[in-house]
Amino acid sequence: MPVEPLILVIYLLAAARLVGMTVEDDLFDGPRDALLAWLDPTPRSLGSYIAKLITCQWCAAVWWCAAVVPLMWRYGHSPYLLIPATVLAFAQLVGMTSQIGR
Repeated sequence: MPVEPLILVIYLLAAARLVGMTVEDDLFDGPRDALLAWLDPTPRSLGSYIAKLITCQWCAAVWWCAAVVPLMWRYGHSPYLLIPATVLAFAQLVGMTSQIGR
Protein backbone atom coordinates (compact mmCIF):
# COMPACT_ATOMS: atom_id res chain seq x y z
CA MET A 1 0.00 0.00 0.00
CA PRO A 2 1.53 3.37 -0.99
CA VAL A 3 2.04 5.92 1.76
CA GLU A 4 0.86 9.49 1.24
CA PRO A 5 3.56 12.19 1.46
CA LEU A 6 2.06 13.78 4.61
CA ILE A 7 2.00 10.42 6.43
CA LEU A 8 5.59 9.81 5.34
CA VAL A 9 6.69 13.21 6.69
CA ILE A 10 4.90 12.60 10.00
CA TYR A 11 6.68 9.29 10.53
CA LEU A 12 9.99 10.76 9.36
CA LEU A 13 9.76 13.52 11.96
CA ALA A 14 8.60 11.02 14.60
CA ALA A 15 11.63 8.84 13.90
CA ALA A 16 13.90 11.89 14.15
CA ARG A 17 12.37 12.67 17.55
CA LEU A 18 12.88 9.09 18.76
CA VAL A 19 16.54 9.24 17.71
CA GLY A 20 17.02 12.56 19.51
CA MET A 21 15.36 11.22 22.64
CA THR A 22 17.54 8.11 22.60
CA VAL A 23 20.87 9.82 21.98
CA GLU A 24 20.69 13.37 23.33
CA ASP A 25 17.72 14.28 25.52
CA ASP A 26 18.33 15.20 29.16
CA LEU A 27 15.16 13.29 30.03
CA PHE A 28 16.94 10.03 29.19
CA ASP A 29 20.37 10.92 30.64
CA GLY A 30 19.80 8.80 33.76
CA PRO A 31 18.69 5.59 32.04
CA ARG A 32 21.21 6.05 29.22
CA ASP A 33 24.11 6.65 31.64
CA ALA A 34 23.06 3.69 33.81
CA LEU A 35 22.93 1.42 30.78
CA LEU A 36 26.31 2.67 29.55
CA ALA A 37 27.85 2.05 32.99
CA TRP A 38 26.43 -1.47 33.06
CA LEU A 39 27.65 -2.42 29.56
CA ASP A 40 31.05 -3.99 28.91
CA PRO A 41 33.21 -1.24 27.34
CA THR A 42 35.77 -3.65 25.87
CA PRO A 43 36.26 -2.82 22.17
CA ARG A 44 34.33 -5.13 19.80
CA SER A 45 32.20 -6.51 22.64
CA LEU A 46 28.42 -6.62 22.55
CA GLY A 47 28.38 -3.93 25.25
CA SER A 48 30.48 -1.53 23.19
CA TYR A 49 28.27 -2.22 20.18
CA ILE A 50 25.08 -1.44 22.14
CA ALA A 51 26.73 1.66 23.64
CA LYS A 52 27.42 2.92 20.12
CA LEU A 53 23.76 2.34 19.19
CA ILE A 54 22.54 4.61 21.99
CA THR A 55 25.19 7.33 21.67
CA CYS A 56 25.55 7.69 17.89
CA GLN A 57 22.80 9.55 16.01
CA TRP A 58 23.51 7.76 12.74
CA CYS A 59 23.55 4.33 14.39
CA ALA A 60 20.38 4.91 16.38
CA ALA A 61 18.64 6.27 13.28
CA VAL A 62 19.20 3.02 11.38
CA TRP A 63 17.60 0.93 14.12
CA TRP A 64 14.73 3.30 14.86
CA CYS A 65 13.92 3.56 11.16
CA ALA A 66 14.13 -0.21 10.80
CA ALA A 67 11.32 -0.35 13.36
CA VAL A 68 9.30 2.67 12.21
CA VAL A 69 9.19 2.05 8.45
CA PRO A 70 7.55 -1.41 8.51
CA LEU A 71 5.04 -0.22 11.12
CA MET A 72 4.26 2.86 9.03
CA TRP A 73 3.94 0.80 5.86
CA ARG A 74 1.52 -1.69 7.43
CA TYR A 75 -0.36 0.34 10.05
CA GLY A 76 0.42 3.94 9.09
CA HIS A 77 -3.20 5.08 8.98
CA SER A 78 -4.17 3.48 12.28
CA PRO A 79 -4.95 6.17 14.87
CA TYR A 80 -3.18 4.01 17.48
CA LEU A 81 0.07 4.63 15.63
CA LEU A 82 -0.64 7.87 13.76
CA ILE A 83 -1.64 9.93 16.81
CA PRO A 84 1.53 9.19 18.84
CA ALA A 85 3.61 9.64 15.68
CA THR A 86 1.98 13.02 15.09
CA VAL A 87 2.74 14.06 18.68
CA LEU A 88 6.39 13.10 18.18
CA ALA A 89 6.46 14.90 14.82
CA PHE A 90 5.06 18.09 16.36
CA ALA A 91 7.57 17.83 19.21
CA GLN A 92 10.38 17.52 16.67
CA LEU A 93 9.18 20.56 14.72
CA VAL A 94 8.66 22.64 17.86
CA GLY A 95 12.14 21.72 19.08
CA MET A 96 13.67 22.60 15.72
CA THR A 97 11.87 25.92 15.41
CA SER A 98 12.56 26.89 19.04
CA GLN A 99 16.26 26.82 18.18
CA ILE A 100 15.77 29.53 15.55
CA GLY A 101 15.15 32.27 18.09
CA ARG A 102 12.52 34.91 18.44
